[in-house]
Amino acid sequence: MENRGHLQNELLHALPYGVALITTDGTIVQANRPFLEQFPEDLQTRTNIFHMVNQSPITMELSRRMEQGLPWTYEMPTIRIHAIPNGDVYILSIEPLPLDTRVTVQHNAFEAMMHTELDMAMIMTDANLLINRFNKGATALFGYEPHEVLYEMTPFGLFESRELSEKRTHYQDETERLLSFEQMLRVALDRGDREWKFQRKDRTHFVGKLFMHPVYEQDRVIGFFFSSSTSALKSP
Repeated sequence: MENRGHLQNELLHALPYGVALITTDGTIVQANRPFLEQFPEDLQTRTNIFHMVNQSPITMELSRRMEQGLPWTYEMPTIRIHAIPNGDVYILSIEPLPLDTRVTVQHNAFEAMMHTELDMAMIMTDANLLINRFNKGATALFGYEPHEVLYEMTPFGLFESRELSEKRTHYQDETERLLSFEQMLRVALDRGDREWKFQRKDRTHFVGKLFMHPVYEQDRVIGFFFSSSTSALKSP
């Protein structure tokens, strides 16, 4: 058994792409150097995969799949992640994507998510933040039909305006520079500020957790993907 573990360790570290063995709760048992290099240096010493990535409705869904012993694949702007159950652990591999496929894969992944039955509101925009996709979860949550928002509104029209302005002022003071609403939102989310007050079509308010992901074409942002888990939302 000891020789088998030694061989497994040698194979893991001989692979040219990122591979890790993790338990169903995300704890990393072993990981090779290419795997760790996919994360910033200040995250490489963490021992749980879900502590090394942004906690979003997507990662929470993947965590639930692992708890059920199900395999999954998730594609990001530059990499594809596979998780395969193997006994009492998962084999997690990170495969770099060729430059000429990154845009199509990432955009198609977000497009596909818009049609899933996951219990969350999902919105896509163009580079100017004009809404061009609005899923059923977003309609149920905000009260707007797609034709009322598509190419007519930005996601900021769904925020409670007073808090939005107050947070913009706060982050401008903190960063000592003028910020557009998009820049302010990026700063806020990077700092873990995910709870925001939103406004429905009927003018009622609720507090929810927000996640935003840029959609890239090579190194250029061509849009944004917004999501919010309806189960995480609560009334003020």
